[in-house]
Amino acid sequence: MPHATMPSVGFQAIILCGPGESMSTFTSNRKDFPKALIPIANRPMVWYPLDWCYRMGVTNIHLVTPPESASAIEAALSQNPYLTSLPSPKPDVLAPKDLTQTTGTGEIFRLPEVQREITGDFIVLPCDIICELEGTSFLESWMVQEAGLGGATGGIGDNGPIKSGSGGEKKGRRGGLAIWYPTKGENSIKDEETDFVATTPLSAPIVAPPASSLRPDIGNLVYSMPTDTLNDVVEEHGGFPIRHSLLRKHGRIKMETNYRNAHIFFFPYWILEMIKRNEVIENISEDVLGWWAKAGWQTGLGDKLGLREVLSSSSTPNEDMHESTDLD
Repeated sequence: MPHATMPSVGFQAIILCGPGESMSTFTSNRKDFPKALIPIANRPMVWYPLDWCYRMGVTNIHLVTPPESASAIEAALSQNPYLTSLPSPKPDVLAPKDLTQTTGTGEIFRLPEVQREITGDFIVLPCDIICELEGTSFLESWMVQEAGLGGATGGIGDNGPIKSGSGGEKKGRRGGLAIWYPTKGENSIKDEETDFVATTPLSAPIVAPPASSLRPDIGNLVYSMPTDTLNDVVEEHGGFPIRHSLLRKHGRIKMETNYRNAHIFFFPYWILEMIKRNEVIENISEDVLGWWAKAGWQTGLGDKLGLREVLSSSSTPNEDMHESTDLD
């Protein structure tokens, strides 16, 4: 049966197919039956993020899994009727030799096998995501806000490195897009884990966005951590300490504790170098997002993370990056 071939939007997708420790009842034999293949409404779990990617035109897809689960996933991609009916090209299974069941999400992106495969702007998502919103809406929001198509922030092409900032937009210093969802409402789950998220409003657009735009729901992230970590900080300090540099930089800040990270991230290519340079980064949602957000206002944190060197080839250094500081 012929398969549809989708046009590429210039992004890569990295789907993390973890061990499924929280589903040990179903994944006790991870070699033959990893989490990614648990059936949801008769379809393998990984079918949902794959379908989500193909629908928005992302066809360069890698499934990252520990070596012990690679054979089962490759067999399912060739034999399962739901997976074989997806458009071409089929995703690649990437099983780095040093990837274990306990490797952190940040550590995954320092593995040489993963570093080699990422050659441009990329999307990271888990294998257990079922998203009500089409990925196209998020992709369009990133493109409009950051003024460029996938690949415009650099990467590796056939003839070597691609210079960041195609067309000169922001000189390659584009940001990313992370997705949080509300935990309160009709379908809320009791005692669900949440995150503390602090955002500032985007600049007012010259032309009002269409009614279908996600822009009203997008903010500039300045602080992020799990709510449990926030509670520990409050207990330790008797309150939530706020740095003066944050208030000097942003006069209007919205703080929320009723949202949870969906672990869907749209990243510019240069963020890979930031992760590579900072071995202290273990987790994407806490370390990459948390420190990246704070680097926009915390004096010296950008230098500590090496952002001056990461971005110096394509942009001017940030004036705020001039003092050394601890990663806290």
